[in-house]
Amino acid sequence: MDLRWENDSLRGVVHAGFRSIPLTKASFKRETGDIAMEFDVEGNRGRTVHYIIDGKLSGNAINGTWTHDDEHGDFKVTKQ
Repeated sequence: MDLRWENDSLRGVVHAGFRSIPLTKASFKRETGDIAMEFDVEGNRGRTVHYIIDGKLSGNAINGTWTHDDEHGDFKVTKQ
């Protein structure tokens, strides 16, 4: 994942294998470390799958949850 500030807007890309998926929404609250992101990918049979990511930045890592449809899970991303 690559995140960057463009003026007052958080932008970014999720890297999944050979794909680079642009975020459609992203927000960050400096005072709490809360981060929220959304993006769309092409799923089975060309169906659009909408992911919602909620996490918290602590040090050099983001921990949180992802959801799409009825699926969900936990994740951890660490800055390299």
